[in-house]
Amino acid sequence: MISGVIVFLSDRYNALGFWVGSAIVLAPQAWLALKVGRHLHGNQLVWMALQKYTMTGVGFALWFAFSTRPAPGYVLASAGLALVGTPMVLAAMNGLEINRKG
Repeated sequence: MISGVIVFLSDRYNALGFWVGSAIVLAPQAWLALKVGRHLHGNQLVWMALQKYTMTGVGFALWFAFSTRPAPGYVLASAGLALVGTPMVLAAMNGLEINRKG
């Protein structure tokens, strides 16, 4: 939805950068969430988190190295929004679920 507004106000390269930035952050988070669901313990969790950060770093490196118009401001803004917004959405969803039960 935000990407559509960016296309309307700016251009498609900035909108693509906005989408890619959030995807670079959210894809490794989703991967980690699926893996942690398997009841990993101790050092396994540390290694999984390190792999998540490595995948995120590689994603940013590849985007900025190979994109002809990387739109760094939009990429980093959406990455920050994804980092902050994900826990907020999950907390809100959890609050709604508790209110329905209680």
